[in-house]
Amino acid sequence: MQLREYHALGERIERQWRSLQYRHTLFPEIAARALSDLQLDSELDFEPLTAWALDARTPPQDAGATFGDLSLCVYEAPYFVIQVLLWNEGVADIHQHGFSGAFRVLSGASVHATYALSLRRDVSELLRIVDVESQRVELLNEGDVRAIWGGAGLTHGVFHLDVPTLSVVVRTRTEPWHGPQYLVLPPHLALAGFALEQDPRAAFLCKCVRTMHQMRHPQLTDVLIARLRELDFPRVCQVIRKCHGAIGSHLPAVIAAMRETHGGLAQHLIELVEELERVETIKAFRVRSDDPDQRFFLAALLYCNSGAALERLAAARYPAERDVSTLCASLGAELPPRLLPYFARLHGAR
Repeated sequence: MQLREYHALGERIERQWRSLQYRHTLFPEIAARALSDLQLDSELDFEPLTAWALDARTPPQDAGATFGDLSLCVYEAPYFVIQVLLWNEGVADIHQHGFSGAFRVLSGASVHATYALSLRRDVSELLRIVDVESQRVELLNEGDVRAIWGGAGLTHGVFHLDVPTLSVVVRTRTEPWHGPQYLVLPPHLALAGFALEQDPRAAFLCKCVRTMHQMRHPQLTDVLIARLRELDFPRVCQVIRKCHGAIGSHLPAVIAAMRETHGGLAQHLIELVEELERVETIKAFRVRSDDPDQRFFLAALLYCNSGAALERLAAARYPAERDVSTLCASLGAELPPRLLPYFARLHGAR
């Protein structure tokens, strides 16, 4: 990876965007076009890269960055940055962004899924009840570029297939008018998870629940229900999302209590836990799998909503395969037993 390539990329984008008065609505197209046009090295040479990143004259890297297993800021402008991201175990939950820009796959491949949300009920700024519709599930290969539109402009998930997968993202620093960033939990929840991560009451209750679970404390159910009754429904969802593993067998009692407190909204807690368990099961096998075919199939299980969508994705991944239906059935039969019900449900939906 040559840093001068990214400097040239950044200077080009800065000039073009500045000439357009830094209009944020134009930035995704500017960034995507620039990423598509330039020749970028797909190799990551750690020796010169770490020497540069740790040099005292280099601006400090953000070791706590939330994107990628390794995130490197290779260019900074007043209103945007360029980051190179390395993914070893990357699976992104369905989410929106509080920034805009574009990304490009430098090496490896990823499954990329986009969604449309239809509002059912606006519970508060922190939670919306929605219908989640799958728009597109596609295979991204080296050189592919996609724009990132802030807020509701892009709701997506990405499953990185190869170890490592290398990507570059050009992104604005922040666009607060796109907040809050929603984390989408099918079939019906759009939760401001990033904002709720900063909520002290929900965070402290989660710590208490985990601690009591580890202690096998007999009062866990009573304490949890009493404190959840004091929270609004978005924060209840956040606690369940972060602690559902520790809540475990206490969940039926919790949901019964939430029905008394929040009425019909409590039904969404059952759907929430089912979706969390499905996603976490698939992610756990993704971490342990070193088989590219199995990782691809795990991505398909995560994002495809029908057997037809699965076969279209398989046709893109295996273009030489004439009978993708038989191939999918064969790969599905080799899945670990815990994943077979998910495959059966997917394969049966046409």
